[in-house]
Amino acid sequence: MKVDFNLPPEEALEYFRAKGLKKQFDWQDAIQREHTAAFMVAKMMDLDLLTDVQSAVDDALAKGTTLRDFQNRLKPLLVDKGWWGKKEMADPITGELRDVKLGSPRRLRTIFDVNLSTAYATGHWQKIKTNEAAAPYLLYNAVDDGRARPLHRAWDGTVLRVDDPFWKTHYPPNGWRCRCSVIQLNDDDLREMGKDGPDATPKSTTYNWINPRTGEIVPTPNGIDPGWAYNAGESHQAQLGKQFIEKVGTAPADLAAATWRSSITTALAPVEAAFGEWVDDVFSGGMTMGRSAMAGVLVPDDLAYLRGRGIEPVNAGILVEDRLLVGKKARRHETAGNALTPEEWKSLPAALAIPEAVVWDTANETLLYIFPVGAADKAGKLAIAVNTATKKQGINNLARSGFKAPVASLKAHIAKGDYELVRGGLE
Repeated sequence: MKVDFNLPPEEALEYFRAKGLKKQFDWQDAIQREHTAAFMVAKMMDLDLLTDVQSAVDDALAKGTTLRDFQNRLKPLLVDKGWWGKKEMADPITGELRDVKLGSPRRLRTIFDVNLSTAYATGHWQKIKTNEAAAPYLLYNAVDDGRARPLHRAWDGTVLRVDDPFWKTHYPPNGWRCRCSVIQLNDDDLREMGKDGPDATPKSTTYNWINPRTGEIVPTPNGIDPGWAYNAGESHQAQLGKQFIEKVGTAPADLAAATWRSSITTALAPVEAAFGEWVDDVFSGGMTMGRSAMAGVLVPDDLAYLRGRGIEPVNAGILVEDRLLVGKKARRHETAGNALTPEEWKSLPAALAIPEAVVWDTANETLLYIFPVGAADKAGKLAIAVNTATKKQGINNLARSGFKAPVASLKAHIAKGDYELVRGGLE
């Protein structure tokens, strides 16, 4: 396995230590993004045993333990606890008794390789995002030998921007025992390579992998093993965002608003990642399924304004339902030509955190967060219903609509008194 041992391990350790524990009978029971939230080993159904193995991986990351030391530490423990060789186990899904393979030197190598490579890749991604402004490009770096996969060799040397969609599915590792990595570059690096800009995004074809455990059809890019077509670092960011905003959004309003304001510079990126992932899921389904996600948190200024109007929010989280993106109201906005695109919906956390203006819609008693989108003579506005009778997931600040409106129209509403300016202003 090829990893960058010059990379400071703090980010990799932070990622690994944030994982919970999850029982898993078969590796196909939990694939891709689920691994960013939990540590799991196929056929290991004992949480104490999972804790022991997780601790050994932690040591390998923190102390640079070799594979041989890792195997020597765990084999006696697993043998003693009966998790070695073959054993008959009941499949928790089917109830069928099956002869399964448990511990072996090869299994321990897989556990070691997978967890270290994904942890280092996640830590590296955090460094990449931190330095993106100064070094906005990534070079795909395959190990050019006879063991490299053909498509991985074909991608070798490809230079793309950090935000290119290619990295959402092709950021390495891209399969079992994949040794690929990326190298971050700046404009000077590109000039030294004789390039005046990034390469064209490689054309990617897919195959349909059918998960034999669930029957789910998972479109997977060719060249990538089933279960590996995701960016572990980006998924970790999304997981952090979900955890942060769920805790903050459901906290008492004053505490949540103050916490959000003080941590917004570091918290906004993971919140955007989490909400963006949710938006992608909603639009990929194309129908409402009662899904919802928090897109932001009321700030102290807005709380003070609401209280001046006699409104006392129980909490500060702002909830968005999938019906606003793909339901009847969204279709009405599409007909009117003022619906928000998926990318504009993804910008919502930043718009709520740092809006161009916030106004109070006196007729509908909602806060309108106004932010620029599209052409210069357009501004997007999102209405947030505060302290409504409807409460979802313990949140009482519910987005009612999201649509585009001309700046002139917004200014006219303010001039007539339909809207009262809370903060900011319109250019």
